[in-house]
Amino acid sequence: MSEQQVEAIVDRVRTQLGSLEHTLDGLGTVRGSARNQDGSIVAHVDGRGALAGLDLAESVTRRDPTELGSEILATIHEAARRAATERARLLHDLRSALS
Repeated sequence: MSEQQVEAIVDRVRTQLGSLEHTLDGLGTVRGSARNQDGSIVAHVDGRGALAGLDLAESVTRRDPTELGSEILATIHEAARRAATERARLLHDLRSALS
């Protein structure tokens, strides 16, 4: 194996390592947020889809509890979907960089 071939391999490994580090950093900061149609419910989830914050306007206290619960869950689900989309994008970019 020539010195040029070794250098090319080392350069490729460095590039791949940089891509991996970038992905790991990105995965650590992935968040998802969503709000319902009137903005009275705002959900924030972390990169694993776990609820990290839920903001409810005072106006939600006048809603039917069953409907409110459904709307809260739908908003959380949308926030989790957005986080999952970002996580999937980061992993796709990593796969592309490693191939």
